Amino acid sequence: MIMWNCSTVEWIDIESTSYCNLKCPGCLRQQLGTRVKPYLNKEKLDLDLLRSRITKDIFPNLKNLSFCGTIDEPISHPQIMEIAEWVTSMGVHLNINTNGSLRTPKWWRSLGTFLAPYPHSIFFGIDGVGELSERYRIGSDWKLVRNNARAFIYAGGKAIWQYIAFEWNEHQIEDARNQSVSEGFAGFRLIWSHRDKSGEVRKDSSKRSDDTLSGLPTEPSSPIHNLSCRYLQKKRLFLSHKGYLLPCCHLNSDTLKVMYGNYDADPQYALLWQTEGQENININKRNIPEILDSDYFHGIIDSWNTQPLSRCISTCSNKNYDILEDDKWKTE
Repeated sequence: MIMWNCSTVEWIDIESTSYCNLKCPGCLRQQLGTRVKPYLNKEKLDLDLLRSRITKDIFPNLKNLSFCGTIDEPISHPQIMEIAEWVTSMGVHLNINTNGSLRTPKWWRSLGTFLAPYPHSIFFGIDGVGELSERYRIGSDWKLVRNNARAFIYAGGKAIWQYIAFEWNEHQIEDARNQSVSEGFAGFRLIWSHRDKSGEVRKDSSKRSDDTLSGLPTEPSSPIHNLSCRYLQKKRLFLSHKGYLLPCCHLNSDTLKVMYGNYDADPQYALLWQTEGQENININKRNIPEILDSDYFHGIIDSWNTQPLSRCISTCSNKNYDILEDDKWKTE
């Protein structure tokens, strides 16, 4: 069975903090409610730790560091500018997914000026035009987000307008797409969500592709559930704000559920987490090669041929994940 390996990993998603300024209904922060609230807005990954654990010596084929967690707003990290400097110094592509409603146009202008010569993409989550964009992203401010994005773009930054399709904003998709061009965005990403609890619009699952990347080998499917791990195919990993290195962002949600009261948690995963996870996969305690060769990672991979985790079945067998449609107006 093919495993994650430092020499082949190309992409790492990093959830840099547990901070966020918004209250989006579809977010796990809101879904877990009082169970998770006492633990939020308190932790962040230390930049020195990231520098020591993620290097080109350890990951010689690393191409992309993406700051996009399941519960965080990356721009809230107090060292986000220094993080950008660190990532670009390694010669890898920097992605940041943001709601765009933190900091000032002056700050965003500085970020755009710095990033202009380097490969990067900043995804601004704007789910509508005008005040409608604030309906899902509760606490956001359309005018501030627009001005921050403009400042970043005018300074030379590469911004992508990211738009989640909802029942109540479908009629504005083309308007937003057109505005992304006139405002100078480098592209427009439309997301058809795998969720539907907040009015998200889903696409027919029969239209979904296998989502493999051209040129990459396809991981053999589980003979039981026709399961093929998307993150493993993409040579991708996920690092949580607490320092836990996980196979994917989807299991981060399950991990948080187990940690904060077993809310709707998969008992099979809860057992694996309690016996083989926790500090055994924390980069504060162990180096990454050790973690990738741990019983936690082996346990997940071995389960695919016997009894896959419910999350693995739901996401990678039943293809219950977001569909992304990208239009690019500019190229690097």
